[in-house]
Amino acid sequence: MIPLSGILKNDKRKFCFYSLYSWGVPGIISIITVALHASPLVPSVTTLGFGEISCWFRGDIELLAYFYGFVSFLFAANLVLLLHTIWMLHQAGGSLQCCVRQHLLDTSFNRHHVQAFCQRFSLFLVMALCWITEVLSWKIPPKEIWIPTDILNSLQGFMVFVIVIASKKKRNMMKKAWNKTVDSAVRKMSSSDSSGVT
Repeated sequence: MIPLSGILKNDKRKFCFYSLYSWGVPGIISIITVALHASPLVPSVTTLGFGEISCWFRGDIELLAYFYGFVSFLFAANLVLLLHTIWMLHQAGGSLQCCVRQHLLDTSFNRHHVQAFCQRFSLFLVMALCWITEVLSWKIPPKEIWIPTDILNSLQGFMVFVIVIASKKKRNMMKKAWNKTVDSAVRKMSSSDSSGVT
């Protein structure tokens, strides 16, 4: 038997790890930022300077320390996760070749991993394009040439949604969840109407 357990097992644990990463890191950054901004013990050179010169950061040092530095860190972490996905897909591909020759495994397994990789790679490209152009627009004038990338950046959430629903499996999952929600709402409304009539 081919040892694919390392690739397939513990999806719930992976989901918990990714959730902890995606919610925890920005949460920790926010807590540290607010604490530094509010603390009277912190030297003024390391504070944000909100509202002192403008309603944004005081200057370039603050932008680098509190915004672009974190963006760069998160970009690097996401790059590591993408490379991990590439490595896992490569491992699955090597195992699949053996299985295909032995006729032990359907090719849908391979398609699933390729689709998952394409989705993650597309998400990474959207994120990379938005974040890199944001950092470049910080230092490369004139600001007007960056209007298209700013529009693209403001549509990032919509593009992520489109990438996610491009998968037929995800569309079916969302459709089932939507139908379940609507059915539940209809049942609650009909039960409240019948209790109001009596």
